[in-house]
Amino acid sequence: TGSTYWTSDAFVHIPHDGERAWRISFDDGDVGYKVKTWSEYMARCVRGQPIEPCFTDNGDGTVTDNHTWLMWQQEYDDATEDWQDAMEYCEALYLAGQSDWRLPNIKELMSIADHSRYDPAIDETYFKGTFSPPYSAVWSSTSSLQNPEKGWIVDFGQGSTVTVDKDYPGRGIRCVRISCWDEDGDGYEDEACGGYDCDDSDPEVNPGMEEILGNGIDDDCDGEIDEKCFVGVLM
Repeated sequence: TGSTYWTSDAFVHIPHDGERAWRISFDDGDVGYKVKTWSEYMARCVRGQPIEPCFTDNGDGTVTDNHTWLMWQQEYDDATEDWQDAMEYCEALYLAGQSDWRLPNIKELMSIADHSRYDPAIDETYFKGTFSPPYSAVWSSTSSLQNPEKGWIVDFGQGSTVTVDKDYPGRGIRCVRISCWDEDGDGYEDEACGGYDCDDSDPEVNPGMEEILGNGIDDDCDGEIDEKCFVGVLM
C-alpha cells in the first residue's frame, strides 16, 4: 500500500455514492477505488485549477481531445476476439480520410475516462456506443510488465483498469491517432505534429507561398531561405 495514492475523485456508483474514492497504485499503474476511511494510502499534492475535459465532435466519425490533440474513433467497436485482433484492426482502419490509426496505450485510453460518470464512465455526448458491463472493457496497446502475456484494459463501465490475458475474447476497440493543428488558419498543419507548415504562427509562411527574396524567411517552407536570391559584385 505504500505505493498507492488517493485522488480527489469520489466513486459515484450508487449505492456506494460518496463512500469511496478513486486511487492509483504506482506499483503497477492500476486504477481502482477504496472506502474513504482506508488509512494506508498516501497523498501527493498538486496546485492549479483542475483540467476540465474539452472535446470537439469533428462530424466525420471522430472526436478530438483539445488538451492532448489526440483524435479518437467516435464509435466503439466490439468486433474483436483478442489483443492482437485489436492491434490489427486499428492498423487497418481507414476513417475520416486518415489511415494512421493505432490502438491507444493505457495512459491515452484512461485520458477519456470520466470518473464523474458511471455506466458508462465516459461522455456519451462525444463517444458513442460505449456499452455497459460486461461489454465495456476496451483494449489498450500496453502490455503488463509483470506478465507480457497480459494486456491492460479500461473498463468504461466504471473507469477502472486491469490486466487480462491477451488471448481473452470479447474486449472492445476504440482507435486513436495524433490530430494535427493549424493555429494560423492558413490551411497547412504544423510540422511539429506531422504537417508541412514550418511556422504555424504566421499565415504568410506555408508551402503554398512564393519565396520572397531578401527577407531572411523560408516563406515556402522548402527548407531553404531566399534560395533564389543571388548576390553578385559589379565590376
